[in-house]
Amino acid sequence: IMAGGLRAASSTQLAFATQVCPPALTAAPAAAVVALPGTAAPHAACAVAATGPSALAAAGVVVALALGGIARRGRRRGAAAVARGVSRKEWNDRVKRIQDYRAVFDVTIPKPLGVTPRNFQNRPGVGIAQIKPDGNTADLNTRVILEGFESMFVLEGDEVIAVDGIDCEGKNLDYVGALVKSATGDSITLTLCRNYQKGPVKVVWLPGEEMITMNRGSLLRTCAETAGAEVRYSCKDGWCSSCWHTEDTSDLVHRICKFNIPKDWDNVKPLMLLRADFAFKTKGLLVKNLMQADGWLPPPPVGVDANRVRKDMEEANVTGM
Repeated sequence: IMAGGLRAASSTQLAFATQVCPPALTAAPAAAVVALPGTAAPHAACAVAATGPSALAAAGVVVALALGGIARRGRRRGAAAVARGVSRKEWNDRVKRIQDYRAVFDVTIPKPLGVTPRNFQNRPGVGIAQIKPDGNTADLNTRVILEGFESMFVLEGDEVIAVDGIDCEGKNLDYVGALVKSATGDSITLTLCRNYQKGPVKVVWLPGEEMITMNRGSLLRTCAETAGAEVRYSCKDGWCSSCWHTEDTSDLVHRICKFNIPKDWDNVKPLMLLRADFAFKTKGLLVKNLMQADGWLPPPPVGVDANRVRKDMEEANVTGM
């Protein structure tokens, strides 16, 4: 057992990492890690269990969020590149949904992949345990989620069920690693399987472009703080509108200080949250006029003019944070 509770890597996993994953950059922020069953999650205090009903779900998967656990942060594209968004239908068209709440899809990634694979402990199969922050898979995710590239993104917990069309569902890391190492060409096509009802969720904060993987049900404020997203807070109960963000496809308001990541979120789509000033600049929306995601607006303290406070927040959002 290595420091932090992780099991020592097998020779096959080390070879997989050497051939497929770039070396870790010590200066880069740690990526979100999925500790597959049977392995201990670093930063266990931040870990939340998530289980799935199917044989292909990562039963007992734990998403451990290291401080600053950001899959990709940084390259500012400006409002025009990220304002359009992708509709729910477009995300749905990129996968094939099968029984037991599973979605299957292909991704083609240049070598080296920049992921850490692990065996599932309680069942056969290999899953994506970690996406390295500066690797080619993280770059694919950035292109898909923020730049409109027509593909699917990779999520921690996804199961590898084929490599360049060769079936490996239920196989171990030695078998899958050998397929990856022997793959010809400059890129590899992975067929991945995701539990879209119980698996973790990719949360994206705009305009900062912070991306992080969190378990559904996690407090959005914790998610924002862990990702390093800029969120303003001016009250305790979410009535003032300072922390309000809109979800990019529904335009429903999420009160970051109180809301959780929805437990019923379909993780085929990332949860993309637009800060109020960004929603106005890119979509012309004033958050104070939008519907709350839970259909309820908390009342202000006695004697406080909530309309005046929200009007002040609106002016700040229109002119800039």
